Amino acid sequence: MNSKRITSSIKGFVSYIYITIVTTILPFIVRTLIIHYIGMEYAGVGNLFSSILSIINMADLGIDSAILFYMHKPYANGNIIQIKRLLNIFRKFYLMVGSFIILFGIITIPFIHKFILNSQYPSDVNLEIIYSLYLLSFAIPYLFGSYKIVIFKVDQRAEFAYFFGGTAAAIMYIVQMVIIVFYRDFFIYSLAMLVAPIINIIFINICFYKKYTIYKSEGNIEKSFIPQFIKKVSAIGLSKIRTMSRNSFDSIIISSFAGLILLAQYQNYYLLISVVEMVIASVKNAIIPSWGNGVALESKESNYGVLKNYTFIIGGVSTVCASVLLNLYQPFIKLWVGSKYLLPYYTVVLFCFYAYIRSMASICETLREVTGIWWEGSYFYIIDVVVNICLDIVLVRKIGIAGAILASIITLLFINIPSDIYYIFKYYFKMQLKSYILILIKSFVCTFLVVFICYYACQKIVVLNLLGLLLKMLLSAIVSLLLYILLNLRNKELYSFLNIIKKFLKMI
Repeated sequence: MNSKRITSSIKGFVSYIYITIVTTILPFIVRTLIIHYIGMEYAGVGNLFSSILSIINMADLGIDSAILFYMHKPYANGNIIQIKRLLNIFRKFYLMVGSFIILFGIITIPFIHKFILNSQYPSDVNLEIIYSLYLLSFAIPYLFGSYKIVIFKVDQRAEFAYFFGGTAAAIMYIVQMVIIVFYRDFFIYSLAMLVAPIINIIFINICFYKKYTIYKSEGNIEKSFIPQFIKKVSAIGLSKIRTMSRNSFDSIIISSFAGLILLAQYQNYYLLISVVEMVIASVKNAIIPSWGNGVALESKESNYGVLKNYTFIIGGVSTVCASVLLNLYQPFIKLWVGSKYLLPYYTVVLFCFYAYIRSMASICETLREVTGIWWEGSYFYIIDVVVNICLDIVLVRKIGIAGAILASIITLLFINIPSDIYYIFKYYFKMQLKSYILILIKSFVCTFLVVFICYYACQKIVVLNLLGLLLKMLLSAIVSLLLYILLNLRNKELYSFLNIIKKFLKMI
């Protein structure tokens, strides 16, 4: 990856870190206030509705990823007319998706009681009205111009989009905190969810018309383009359904078979997993525009080198995150919501293992996105979803929350990762995948050793307060990072990574 692309990726990463902080720390504070001021069941209601609408939200089928893929080449070549045409079809698709979300959301309103065990929920909550507010917050971006973000990304200026989204979310969360503390009203809290999408749309449109007016969406794309575009979008959509089945379907099944309280407990633990996912996403979203440009202009051998560097970085980040999670999970939950909401320790181990496996699976998902290898092997997406849901239903009934995590781990290890690697190497790199499999195996062994040593190194730190928690977190992160570096001193990807860190610090 050349210097310009590295610089662009770093800028995107810094900006995405901003939105990651905003969308992890502030929601955590909001959730804490809900639990302490309103009640755990209210948090469960919010989780359930978000999960249902996340599934409905799959109607966009990953159109943005497909459009971004097709825009890289004309943008690199300065083909403004083609970009306008692509932007116009993107606008039309987003309007269709927004309309579908509203329509399908309305159809599901009479059935939302069915997703709660014995329909036991807080008596002062009007499920239909609250659900409608959640529905609007999901639909607004599609109806009012969020499609324009794709131009920022293809221009390798994704930091604008992340800054807008993060700032809008921050304003919304602050408003929600005030509502919870002073009014303790779940309805007004839910109404405040409309703040973020509205402000974000305003930000995007202002910046777009100041900087990118030349790319006004207009013109019709060639008719021959539509079938291949729909084919690619369909494959991306199936992949998105696969990803969403990991948490959204899990949440619905837990709510249906175990109730809102256990769902809230599950989400309390998953909150930390989501932090890991957002850290990985910050790296992914920072590199996609630059890597996509590289795929359009450079050789496959060069991009395989990028893949090895990217795998090393994600392996390091996920190793540190797994180490921190294993050491902090129980003391964090105990300090946060109390000992009565602790889950068994084997569940913690499963959560940590899931966080690591999910992070490594994201590598192939990123590569599919930048290379456009979506359709090939797409039937495995369906197999993955069906197997995951069936395992969820069986295992959640048998062993509770741990069953939902175990179901996701099984499908990731035996369906998701193997199928993705096979088809990417067969249709894009067109080379033997043995060398890359060996890289993944070495990465896993390294992670296991690091996490194991780090866990025992940090056991003597007893967490009694927030200071102890921060100390243990810092020690876990430092020890695991140093161990990861020491175990990879002969790995040339380490020095590429250190070079990126050097550029990052210089830019800061």
